[in-house]
Amino acid sequence: MFSAQLQVLNSLIKTKSYHIDLPLFRLHYRVTVCLLLAFSTIITARVLFGDTIDCKSRGAGRDDLFDNACYAMGTYSRYRVLNGSRSQGLRLDRQGKYTYPGLLVGETDNVHIVWHTYYQYIPIVLFVQALMFYFPHYLWKLWENGTISSICKQLHEHRFTPNEYLASNCELICYLQHAFKLNKSLVYKYYFCHILLLLNLFIQVITLNSIFNHQFISYGYLYIRYLLFDSDTYGIRHIHQKSNDSHLPLNIKDMNDPMDFVFPKFTNCHLDLASQGGSREDALSFYCVLPLNILHDKFFLLLWFWFVLLGVCTVAQIVYDVIFTTVPRFRRYTFVRKYGKAYCRCSLSEIFLLNLIGHNTDKLAFSALLSKLYVI
Repeated sequence: MFSAQLQVLNSLIKTKSYHIDLPLFRLHYRVTVCLLLAFSTIITARVLFGDTIDCKSRGAGRDDLFDNACYAMGTYSRYRVLNGSRSQGLRLDRQGKYTYPGLLVGETDNVHIVWHTYYQYIPIVLFVQALMFYFPHYLWKLWENGTISSICKQLHEHRFTPNEYLASNCELICYLQHAFKLNKSLVYKYYFCHILLLLNLFIQVITLNSIFNHQFISYGYLYIRYLLFDSDTYGIRHIHQKSNDSHLPLNIKDMNDPMDFVFPKFTNCHLDLASQGGSREDALSFYCVLPLNILHDKFFLLLWFWFVLLGVCTVAQIVYDVIFTTVPRFRRYTFVRKYGKAYCRCSLSEIFLLNLIGHNTDKLAFSALLSKLYVI
């Protein structure tokens, strides 16, 4: 998978002089896919960051068997909640004693267990997400079938002498006029791909929210609130103010960091194993370090903000598509405003195809094309 990721990244990074779609598509299938694949590639490079998990029991040395067992079964954090209510969030009781968020000292009541099993699947999840973000572009590429790319390629190759080229080569004009007749439904397929972009984004957010214990949707918002207002989201400040317990950390603000609740660096692991003789059961408890979470928390924070921006842009584009499709005067106005040419006798499909071509060709070449089509 590592080599496949590098090959896909290399093909996506290559720049092109023309495209078969508008910028919103490229935000999804180029920028987002590159972001997901790059991080997936980084975290699978074990030589850079070492082991994914390192577990140690009190008085015991390191054992790869226990590391692998805790990695396979998952680790967990322990929190004491007020009134045992999850609807209020993970707010800690006054008697809760923590050496680190999730490492609760002693046996107490109303303990809420949060399991962390996502770290086994993150590289695969990111790779699958990258494929899903690329799929709408792939579908549009199949439907477009080279119509836009062939026209843009020829205009780009003759962008310095477009009038001479179009005057001596009528094939391109005939091809475009033929494309107008055969691709009347292409505009609706393109707008359907825009809806797929939004639907896919929604599915990916819900998927990540499910993987991260339903904390991804509010992840960025809670971090902003923590960063700007130092909000006592988890109820630790009033514990500190009313208690002189030495178990509480000195830096209370760090205890409120949402990053450490969603992506803890220290977790618990419990294993029930049979003794070597088989006569009794050994219960082993470990403290585990998750080194990669120092990257996960920052990357998924960046991804949260990127998804918000992507969602806003996609919704705005879909609203624009609806207006463009249903209001003929609006699409004529936008076409004239953008290219400075009046296109009479225009249909929605013709305006759409010309708009795509105009986006991806030189203005001089596109003006010559419009002149040859007798549309000005």
